[in-house]
Amino acid sequence: MCMDLRKNDAYRIGPHDRKVVTLPASSMPNPTQRVFIERRVAELDLMTNPGPAKEIDATIGAIIVRYATARQDDDMMRARMEGYRIVLRDFPAWAVREAYARWLKGEIGREYDASFPPPERVLHDCAKSLVMATIGQKVGLQLVLDAEGYQPLSEAEMAERRQRLDALMQNIATTASPEDRGPGKLKPQPETPEEQARRERILKNPGKGILAELREKMEADRAAAE
Repeated sequence: MCMDLRKNDAYRIGPHDRKVVTLPASSMPNPTQRVFIERRVAELDLMTNPGPAKEIDATIGAIIVRYATARQDDDMMRARMEGYRIVLRDFPAWAVREAYARWLKGEIGREYDASFPPPERVLHDCAKSLVMATIGQKVGLQLVLDAEGYQPLSEAEMAERRQRLDALMQNIATTASPEDRGPGKLKPQPETPEEQARRERILKNPGKGILAELREKMEADRAAAE
């Protein structure tokens, strides 16, 4: 339901500057569900905050130690750690750790080979997608909280509206147009034999366009003049 509400184009902007959609009254959350959703929205909001920096550094340290080699000196390890910090410091610590876990499981990365250290960009993209998914869930749940309920029409009300619409369409069809009303106005004239014949030709051969018909008439007039 959250995904459907996010795709809904029928909405208004409320005083809180958020989208307000409408839901059937039967689909509105009850008080218990509303409390649960509000708690979940608050949790998701906290989950999108960057840091803590210490936990991010702990994950980066685990990566450095896991892939340390005898050829690496202290300067190389510090440079590698700084590179991870630059691309990952703006993400929540849980997203960084989950990105590293997915790398070890072979779920991310072009080669899916965990025998070498993960590129910084791969971890960055994975952490970003996790945060965006969290924000999307929060937005969807907030739409549920902000939604307004309405009572759908009953079958009897729908039938009455259909009858009123049919009566209105019938009235429009049987009423003269405004151009035909008032003194001095001409009333529609019956078709002439030529108009009737032309209409029959069009009905029998609808593929022939008006331009083709005019071209034939011009050729006939030219032949008659010659």
